[in-house]
Amino acid sequence: MTTTISFDNLEIDVPRAQGPDGRDLGGATWKLNGKVVWTTEAHKAQD
Repeated sequence: MTTTISFDNLEIDVPRAQGPDGRDLGGATWKLNGKVVWTTEAHKAQD
């Protein structure tokens, strides 16, 4: 079985974070285009 997920202009907001000693690590917005494909196989178990 193969599953494909396609996306255009997918936006992922990464929230601001604080590191050790309260240091600001910032945040970001990632903008992605593409697809993810995965394939699985089923196998009969042998006793």
